[in-house]
Amino acid sequence: MATCKSLPKGRLNGQTGKDRDVGRGVVSPMHRDARMVQSFASRLVPIAICVAVAACSGSSGRSADVSSGPSPVESSPAPSPTPSPAPSPSGCSATVTGLPPSVPADAAQYPFSIGVASSCEWRAQSDALWATVSPGSGRGNATLNLKVEQNTRPDDSRTATITVNDVPFRVLQNKFICSYTLDRTILDEGPGGGNARISLTTRDSCPWTATSSERWLRVVTPGGTGSATVVVDLDFNSSSVERRGVLTIAGQRVEVIQRRNDL
Repeated sequence: MATCKSLPKGRLNGQTGKDRDVGRGVVSPMHRDARMVQSFASRLVPIAICVAVAACSGSSGRSADVSSGPSPVESSPAPSPTPSPAPSPSGCSATVTGLPPSVPADAAQYPFSIGVASSCEWRAQSDALWATVSPGSGRGNATLNLKVEQNTRPDDSRTATITVNDVPFRVLQNKFICSYTLDRTILDEGPGGGNARISLTTRDSCPWTATSSERWLRVVTPGGTGSATVVVDLDFNSSSVERRGVLTIAGQRVEVIQRRNDL
């Protein structure tokens, strides 16, 4: 039956006296292997070296098998789990209703609503001087007011951006549409000639022009801006025939009749 012995330091069973004599410069292969095992084990975990002896009779001429237990393996620490990001707060996104995407050129006010949780704050502002929002901040549901000034530019529309809690809303104000009204569309004048007047009504920033189709019918005020009185000058009609001409004022037609001279 095999036996297991703890070997003293520097000695292995089965060595001859000649082999043990390290000082004489003779080191057997088995002795060298055992020293390597012992050196490795002393750096890790102490282990018992067992020598299995095939025969308990202790024959000095047999070599003993030397075996060692498996060396412990250092385990790497498990990586720390990556923390999950904190969820963003919910329920504070504002819902905007009633804000018109486009408005006429006229000055006006437009109410609109903000829907948000009662614990949530909100801010509202405009990037245009001609469009203002009030109030500018608050908490919970609210009704706001958008006030726009008149667009006095007849050839151009304009845009304002209303921002509510960092969410932009675009509001387009249409270009100014000019309309013109004349107090008459027919001039009936005598043969003596002279000045005639036509009243033009329009908005202050609206331009207009006036032209004549005839040399005997001259326009004294050929153009302007806003409401005005258009003055025309008629020559003396020395003919016995009635004559006619056309004035064009702010795109509108005015028929002019000058009566014949019966004298």
